[in-house]
Amino acid sequence: AGGLLVAVAAVGLFAAYARLQGGPDESYAVVRHDVAAGSRLQESDLVLEPMDLPPALKARAFSSLADVVGTTVLSPLVAGELVQPSGLVITRSAESARSVSFPVERTHLGALKQGERIDVLATFGSGAEAWTAVVLRQAQVVAVDRSKTSLGDSGSPVITVAVADVADELALAHAVALAKLTVVVATGAPPASGPPPTYRPRAP
Repeated sequence: AGGLLVAVAAVGLFAAYARLQGGPDESYAVVRHDVAAGSRLQESDLVLEPMDLPPALKARAFSSLADVVGTTVLSPLVAGELVQPSGLVITRSAESARSVSFPVERTHLGALKQGERIDVLATFGSGAEAWTAVVLRQAQVVAVDRSKTSLGDSGSPVITVAVADVADELALAHAVALAKLTVVVATGAPPASGPPPTYRPRAP
């Protein structure tokens, strides 16, 4: 009986070892070649590679190419690199996107790239009577043109953003005409909820 138990234990150990040596059970999306920032990922850019990942990293990886195709890359990816959501943004389809272009001060532009998301704040008035409102939240940047000299002050860069509806178009157009704009990068921020806030300084 003792010999049988030893034999059964040995078989169990061998089976466990064989499973370990059989290779990874899951595959995750990696890029086939180097991909530049701002590129929109196509299926030809991607491949599923079998690999074992720790739980924390597995939660940030893609097991289906369909979840990745059509997204925009925020930072350069090198061949074989694991694709993770922190480096991507969803690109709106050309059919559904409305877009508005507006100039911004060069100092507010920073390293903003196509595909990122921004909030647009508008400050109306001046001095103690000035007040600030959020006129656009988490809008996706369609283009950033640092060479433009039209649509505003000479030499001002121009941002083009996708907007959801006519109400957003009107709010942004009104702000461009009458207010000083501030761009806040909101890429990766949690979805905004509730009405856009407004700030008015307290009276002394």
